[in-house]
Amino acid sequence: WRRADVLAVGGYSHDTLVEDADLTVTVLRAGGVITYEPRAIGRTEAPESLGALWRQRIRWTYGTYQCLAKHRSALLRGSLGWVALPNLLLFQVLFPVASPLGDLAMGHAIATGQWSAFLSGYLGFLSMDIIASVLALGAAPGYAAYATSKAALVQLTRCLALELQRHSIRVNGLAPGWFVTEMNDGWLTSPEGLDYLARTPARRAGRLEELVGPALLLASDAGSFINGVTLAVDGAHHAALA
Repeated sequence: WRRADVLAVGGYSHDTLVEDADLTVTVLRAGGVITYEPRAIGRTEAPESLGALWRQRIRWTYGTYQCLAKHRSALLRGSLGWVALPNLLLFQVLFPVASPLGDLAMGHAIATGQWSAFLSGYLGFLSMDIIASVLALGAAPGYAAYATSKAALVQLTRCLALELQRHSIRVNGLAPGWFVTEMNDGWLTSPEGLDYLARTPARRAGRLEELVGPALLLASDAGSFINGVTLAVDGAHHAALA
């Protein structure tokens, strides 16, 4: 954060239980720009018991509702109102509220022997794609925790592929390199970011549409015999890191 921008919108507010998310939306509504900073280090305190985890989840859920209510007037205005807030509404409110109905429908289908209805939904998830990172396949200084967590996803992909193969479920992963997004375009277009990209094998960042083909391959029948694979989509960046 730039301290001046935070102070300009009044700093942290006590209006919601998710003061960080509230401040983020407030800065964006004030015309601020939030960009990706790969060197930033964020420290957090993880729950140490199931009770603490439960209380954290309740706080986050209720706080998200508060944040949406507070900023409801921004809906359908700009990228914040057309993308970010509707995304929160859909995945943090509507889906969790509706998910018990899906559980009840599944239980009813199993109990009454209506397997065709249950199976049609199940078949839609026969292919699982896991998003890893190019750093799961190589190493770079300053990214120890990040690279380790992404490498764990590669092993998770392999293990799940072996365990779920007997159920005809395929599990594959994508390991993207640098792709231009709203989160990181400020850094990637900066002199430092451009210098970094110039030293990668492809000498550029990827475009989001270049992830579509690989994802469709892994998720469709075109990749029906591909299982347990993590596919690097990075312009050979992983080869340079290895």
